[in-house]
Amino acid sequence: FFSSRRRHTRFRNVTGVQTCALPISIGDAVMAVFRDPAHAVQAALDMQRAIQRDNPERDGPPLTLKVGIHYGPCIAVNQNDILDYFGTTANLAARLEKESAGEDVVLSADVWSDARVQTLLREQRLTAEARDTTVRGLSGNRTVYILRCAEGKAAGRSA
Repeated sequence: FFSSRRRHTRFRNVTGVQTCALPISIGDAVMAVFRDPAHAVQAALDMQRAIQRDNPERDGPPLTLKVGIHYGPCIAVNQNDILDYFGTTANLAARLEKESAGEDVVLSADVWSDARVQTLLREQRLTAEARDTTVRGLSGNRTVYILRCAEGKAAGRSA
């Protein structure tokens, strides 16, 4: 519980309360909802950088953050004061996190092709490695774009 509470507090401190909602925790994962995919990408990059800065000061093993980002229409349900999201968009977003190795951010093709995301990546001089993958529970192959966030590591080829 304490770890989960610290994680949510840290997440809100890094991402800014006004830009997202934290509807649900799924085990040790958190699904956040942003109105703008560029805000989601910036928040993910900020979180990865914060963890990289904090890890040398930690007692114990370093933290690893796995992030997958997708956007699109979904069904939002508020039941018993708990907001939850359903549909293919929510499912793909949750499954993209499993494509992450940590110290990276995995973007769906929809996020990658968003003009605001491309502007953000250009401004920060970030490129991505394109990879085709099969996502569990969803038909067909999908192209994902992997932003490498580790300090000193190359971001990969531009796709």
